[in-house]
Amino acid sequence: MNHQAIRRAACLALCCALLAAGAAAETLAFGGVTVDSGAEYVDMGGTVIADWEGFYAFLAGLPRLRAVDLFATEIRPGRIEELHERFPQVTFGMTMRIQEHVLRTDATAFSTLHTASSPAHWSEELAVVRYCTNLYALDLGHNRLTDLSFLYELPELRVLIIAMSGVTDLTPVGSLKHLEYLEAFDNRIPDISCLAGLPYLMDLNLAVNRIGDLTPVTELPRLQRLWMRAYQTALPAEQLAREAEGLRQALPGCTVDEVSFGIGGAWREGPHYEVISRMFRSGVYEPFADSPMENLPAALRVP
Repeated sequence: MNHQAIRRAACLALCCALLAAGAAAETLAFGGVTVDSGAEYVDMGGTVIADWEGFYAFLAGLPRLRAVDLFATEIRPGRIEELHERFPQVTFGMTMRIQEHVLRTDATAFSTLHTASSPAHWSEELAVVRYCTNLYALDLGHNRLTDLSFLYELPELRVLIIAMSGVTDLTPVGSLKHLEYLEAFDNRIPDISCLAGLPYLMDLNLAVNRIGDLTPVTELPRLQRLWMRAYQTALPAEQLAREAEGLRQALPGCTVDEVSFGIGGAWREGPHYEVISRMFRSGVYEPFADSPMENLPAALRVP
């Protein structure tokens, strides 16, 4: 190769290097936030997003993007779904607005704190909790839960309250293999066979339902408390008493209450409910003192 050819090759290599450097140095900006075009993570900080089409265009210019935090903006369910539809490869850290409730996607415990006099929300609104993949405790009692399929995306739940919410299909609860506490009283549940595969369940309230067969509870090795008053519509008191006695024999370490409705009797007494009440008011999950070590969330296990 002659000297002229060598010089041309060197110049070409230099031009390619400069072009590559220029491409690597390209930046995009939105709302006071500037990032490299190759960014995989963007933190929007205190930026409150008002121009959503502009924000979408900004995100579309980041082909390697995998995570965005935009906690300063309260986002309603319709917009939440749109974000995930447009950018399915991106995990969004968000502050979600569900009617009067505000929920961050990094929360570990959430409750609507509803009572019988609270305005109820439907499953379609509440289903956005599935984006809170760090949730360990969830209370959606006193709502209208016609569809529990969002629970399939919350496999880490340890505590679940769905009482007085019109539940008819408990099947998704069977996917919650870490579940320790379940309140499902005063619903229209006909079948609890899905619960037989929950090895850590300790507290179970099934009072006031339409359950045909309670025997799946005998396959819950850690069950400590079972409330079963009126678990089946119009069940004669004598038969209920016989079934309760049979369950006491099958579950010798379990307190079986067939005389108290809902939260009656001693359901809300004891250390478990104290912890539950505290965590739902703080938004921070706390394990029970007797939670098995192997069932603790990985972040809370002692090395």
